[in-house]
Amino acid sequence: MDVWTDGRSDDKGPEPESVTVGMLAGKQVGFIGLERASGIFAYDLTAPQVPVYLGYIDLKTAGNIAPEGLVFKPVDENSGVLVVTSEVSNTISTYRVMLKDDTPSVPGESTPPTVRAGLLEWEGEGYWQVQTIDPYESICEGSSITSCDVAPGVYNVINLSNCERFGNIEVNGDATDTVQVSGSVISWTGAGYWQVQTIEPYVSVCEGSNISSCDVAPGEYNVINLTTGSRFENVMVR
Repeated sequence: MDVWTDGRSDDKGPEPESVTVGMLAGKQVGFIGLERASGIFAYDLTAPQVPVYLGYIDLKTAGNIAPEGLVFKPVDENSGVLVVTSEVSNTISTYRVMLKDDTPSVPGESTPPTVRAGLLEWEGEGYWQVQTIDPYESICEGSSITSCDVAPGVYNVINLSNCERFGNIEVNGDATDTVQVSGSVISWTGAGYWQVQTIEPYVSVCEGSNISSCDVAPGEYNVINLTTGSRFENVMVR
């Protein structure tokens, strides 16, 4: 999986730092935090002698760097919340994880992604990931998503549950990002993963790939498209 550049094979590699286990859909699921790669592997450990790969969470997409501790809290029989403390970013984050049933995905059951106005859409169950090409970076991923808002470029769309891969999907369109303020709401146009942050200290107020506005208190903010690199600094809200 192309989520980081290897430069540590002669040291500790991705450096597994912490492990926790929880029950999901009757399965014993293990979560392994990788400190240097800033990611989490999930494996079905019901038969520990033959572990089954379930998916990967790329923490960097939300700015959480170097997971140090993991705690799993069940919500119901098929879902739970994974709490992650990250050392370098000094953050505590939560991720909703779920397993629907024991029915394995069948390769070829998904429909090829379609492109509409900067939006990649698809159908099919499983854990999906949309990644850029050169470098390979995750833009959207999850087990319950069927679309991803992206900037113009070329992408791979992958079903990590059954290894289906739709490569080199080209997304065209206007790459111009704009930001405006109306009352207490900062809004923007342009596909990508956006973040609104305060200034001194830099604290994220809103962020995500499926949002186009943020209701904030009076002050100054930076508004950043982390996908395209567009940056609007010192946006004043009165």
